[in-house]
Amino acid sequence: MARGDYMANISNDKRAISAVISTVIIVAITIAVAIAVAYWMGGLVTIFTRFEKIEAKGSYAVRTGTQYKITITYVNTGATATSIDLITVNGEPWDSMLTSGVTATINLHTTAGKDYYTSVTLP
Repeated sequence: MARGDYMANISNDKRAISAVISTVIIVAITIAVAIAVAYWMGGLVTIFTRFEKIEAKGSYAVRTGTQYKITITYVNTGATATSIDLITVNGEPWDSMLTSGVTATINLHTTAGKDYYTSVTLP
């Protein structure tokens, strides 16, 4: 059999994958790759979306002699732990002088650099 005869037999062979089957295979591979990429990106998103969020649930003040005791109930509803490193009242350090009838704005400053405010009126 000559080389030209062999080439003629290959080009005359009608046993090939149809266009429909090849399209289905390409679509299936594309979907599988897209699902794999989606799971991979989902894993990356959870790593980079950790955040802190403190919510004040309640606050009140009690006067004991010449001093005030301010109680704040708060909860961290964020996705990561946090620590409070500074507390100010009306923009001053928490041990400053306060008077009756004043609304005290308490600022909780976290180690991540965020500020959370709540207010309480002193009795």
